[in-house]
Amino acid sequence: MAKWLDRLFGRSDVQSKPLDVERRFMGLSLVDPELAKAWGINVSLTDVSPRAAMGIATFFGCVVTISDLIASQPFGVYQETDKGRRKAKDHPLHNLISRRPNRSMSAFIAKRTLLMNSYYYGDGIAVIKRDRYNRPYEITPVDAANVTILEDDETGYLFYGVASPTGVTWYSDLDVIHIKDYTLSGLKGFSSSKWHAQTLKINLAAKGLQQKTLENGAFANGFISSQIGANRSEDAKLYKQRVIESLNDGSGIAVLGGDAKWVPVTRSPLEVQLIETLSRCDADWHKVFRIPPIMLGDTEKQTSFGSGVEQMFIQVTNSVLIPKATEIEQEFDYKCFRTDELASGYYTSINFQNLLRGDSQARAEYYSKLGMMGYVTQDEVRAWEEMGPHPGGVGADAWIGQNMMPLSEAKDILKGKYNGKGSEGTGASPGGSKGDGA
Repeated sequence: MAKWLDRLFGRSDVQSKPLDVERRFMGLSLVDPELAKAWGINVSLTDVSPRAAMGIATFFGCVVTISDLIASQPFGVYQETDKGRRKAKDHPLHNLISRRPNRSMSAFIAKRTLLMNSYYYGDGIAVIKRDRYNRPYEITPVDAANVTILEDDETGYLFYGVASPTGVTWYSDLDVIHIKDYTLSGLKGFSSSKWHAQTLKINLAAKGLQQKTLENGAFANGFISSQIGANRSEDAKLYKQRVIESLNDGSGIAVLGGDAKWVPVTRSPLEVQLIETLSRCDADWHKVFRIPPIMLGDTEKQTSFGSGVEQMFIQVTNSVLIPKATEIEQEFDYKCFRTDELASGYYTSINFQNLLRGDSQARAEYYSKLGMMGYVTQDEVRAWEEMGPHPGGVGADAWIGQNMMPLSEAKDILKGKYNGKGSEGTGASPGGSKGDGA
């Protein structure tokens, strides 16, 4: 186990280098622990490390799904101005977080690495390197297993020791991006595999039992009963050898003594129910991560078609992805912008528009309503759909629903309309002159 985890779990000694994870195997006896040992299943040892958790398919699937969905969304720098929000592509940080944070990683790989460490170990760590203007020019995620986190008792500041083949390099908390899994102290994260260690033990027990069942034939369909005495072991071995030979040669016919007979083994309802429970025990991780089974490819209870799945994705985006993205945005804002840049309205944002926009019919209705009310222009809608603007700038105007008139000319058109009908309005007609109405 990494040395920083020793500090995390309250041990006083800090190792000079990360320790290898001790790998242990656990199985489960349905009836008798002694019988399990005879099958080769060790029920006394359990590995509840993060590495073991990632061996559970549902745990791994939830971690990868959340990490990939967040990492694949556009992440950039924006600025609030008097004219509204603008994408600040000219800011140096924008290129780092949207394209290439360091020489070795793309933006996607860097974000996914940061998130997977957060879920795997409880802490996702990235080191920031700055230029002479105190602006980041490189952001590099590191394996949290190689990080020691220490807290100054007097100031409360955190310091991060990153181990490498050449030694340990220490960084202040302002030079480290720190994404935490769920935490009670607010200083260090705690992996879900630790919060739900008991669930993980059951998962490992089920996996161990399945493995040993396949390897050792833990569940026998029956046995051969004979009058062979206890002191006639050679005769018993001969019976067994004949049965095995009959199976190997494909005949399925074994010649035994006249008193031998096959006795089938039946399981009690309790054992059958327990087997069924173990086969589905990893479904608890769906509740832990709040990821529906359909998102991991499990279509047993949910079809992969229809608006219900789309609503499910929207729900996951709002309840799981956006809260985690908010933590990332706030951490990058605080660690990567100078005070004067924050005062100028700079901030980072992860855009989930692609996951929230729904199907084509719903988007068309939404865009139509926005356009009819003059909230957006046609070019803005086309940009959301990754299309270029209309040629000649004809899509740059906003329109409202009264005969789809441009906002810039709405007052003149309405005045001319009322004047032409003999209404109270005395304004100019569309041609600009007074009294031209019919």
